[in-house]
Amino acid sequence: MAETRQIFQQLHCLICLVSIKQCHLGIDSCRACAVFYKRTLNLKRPLKCKRGDNDCLAIVDTADSTSSCRMCRFTRFKDIFDRACSSEKQEPIEKDVAHSDSEVFLEKQVIDAPSTSFIDHNSYFDCSPSCSDTPLLDRMKKAYSMMCLIRKSGEIGPLPHSKMHEVLRKDDITLLPGKYSTVIPNFRIFFSALFDFANSSFDNFRDLSAEDKHFVVFRNFKLVQSLDFAYRGCHYFPNDLTGMSSYTTYVNAETVMEFLSDCPFEVNKAEAKEEFAKSMRRNVNINKNQFKRVKPSSEEFVALIGLALWNDRTSSISENLFKLVVINQTEIMSDLHKMYVRNGLEKYAARLGDLLCLLVNVERVLDISNEDIQVYRMMNLFSESFDDFKP
Repeated sequence: MAETRQIFQQLHCLICLVSIKQCHLGIDSCRACAVFYKRTLNLKRPLKCKRGDNDCLAIVDTADSTSSCRMCRFTRFKDIFDRACSSEKQEPIEKDVAHSDSEVFLEKQVIDAPSTSFIDHNSYFDCSPSCSDTPLLDRMKKAYSMMCLIRKSGEIGPLPHSKMHEVLRKDDITLLPGKYSTVIPNFRIFFSALFDFANSSFDNFRDLSAEDKHFVVFRNFKLVQSLDFAYRGCHYFPNDLTGMSSYTTYVNAETVMEFLSDCPFEVNKAEAKEEFAKSMRRNVNINKNQFKRVKPSSEEFVALIGLALWNDRTSSISENLFKLVVINQTEIMSDLHKMYVRNGLEKYAARLGDLLCLLVNVERVLDISNEDIQVYRMMNLFSESFDDFKP
């Protein structure tokens, strides 16, 4: 950790030049510039350059002079961020592997990016205590698979008696068409299980007050849920617009009327079907394409879950939470660094940029989904869920 902190202390924000101890959004930027960039993305009004030449930052030489022009600050961040996201992947490292004495040549072994192994409830029994150099990633993998077990059992238990036993008689998980009436109960199972994930993964989370624990999980649940649904949906339904509606259920254009069959009687099901189909075509498609492009390994995926839980929004409530966000983000990034080096991917900047871009893009889709929720609210859908997710 001391070595990692020394590295961060040498960094400067590429936008405003201030010294930084932590990178944000996958580039060398300070928290203030990263937050400014994310907020500015959602602005409805256009920005204007103060000098009128769209080049204010060309003469920047002090930290105080950078933030005076919002447009040029935003443009510089966007340019650097876009270049980081579009960087070409690094060439795989090659190592010579000696063959038997009878062979007179050396064959090159190509070391690829981390494996794309899938992690779910079955992984819990494969996660044995580890003495590896990435203890946090190991704990998060174990904790995520435990969370999957909790969700699986919690969702199967309330099924009708005969259906529950039918599902339990099978070795593989049985995915069922989702129902409107089960969405909110299953969300609550996931929400409470996320506490167990955080408690098992992060020692400093366990030291928080009950109120702060609730704030961290409440503030970031939807982003974690979006990552989880995209990850699992891409695994089970990679080639269509089927989306996960919980751990064991799904919804698509063919099942949406079945999904709405037990919604409140006053809901116009034809209108609701149209809104659901539009949302799935846009949101599910974008997230799946992002996951299919990046193909995160199980270690990378749980790192994304951890970064979603400890994102910049978490730090806004208190100085103590701000410190925990910095500590936990740094430990996650440090473990990723060690994992890449261990796997032979020493020049991993482009790979890490892809991961962080994936997280940012899922968050952008979540912002769009929040607009869909307002439409659902007007249609009398999921009214009880809004009460659940008020602080």
